[in-house]
Amino acid sequence: MSLYSETDRPDPQQIAAWRRMGGVRRTELATRLREQTAAVKRDSLMGKNPDWNEVEVAEALARYFLRGHA
Repeated sequence: MSLYSETDRPDPQQIAAWRRMGGVRRTELATRLREQTAAVKRDSLMGKNPDWNEVEVAEALARYFLRGHA
């Protein structure tokens, strides 16, 4: 069983690029992507819920990353 459907499969050139990157670089890239995603989601939550304080936003952000929804 494949992780990807035929249309979602990474291009072989992308796979080769990931392999050349090495583990440390891939981890750095994943960390940066997660941080960027968190910032965008935090901004979205704050925009949709202007009455929430920082704690409420942080809790909703944690729920989003743990469960896939805020």
